[in-house]
Amino acid sequence: MVVKRIDNRGSFVAYDDEGNKYKIFQYVDILDAATFDNPDAEIEGERSLKTEYGHPVNYIAKGKYKLDHIDRMVYSDDQDAP
Repeated sequence: MVVKRIDNRGSFVAYDDEGNKYKIFQYVDILDAATFDNPDAEIEGERSLKTEYGHPVNYIAKGKYKLDHIDRMVYSDDQDAP
């Protein structure tokens, strides 16, 4: 399936052990799922997390993430955090 667009599904704040703050955005790929009966059909695809500067964020567990570009763990208790 082809990615039609990438939707921003919100953001949350996470902190590292030194108290540094990071804003993390949640994205989801919207895939073209067109059929003859429904040419405008879409489905959700892969989800991703990125910092406000576009660096990828790895999901470890709820409230726990890794910023690979600086090799740092960050944590969030934000209700919007996955």
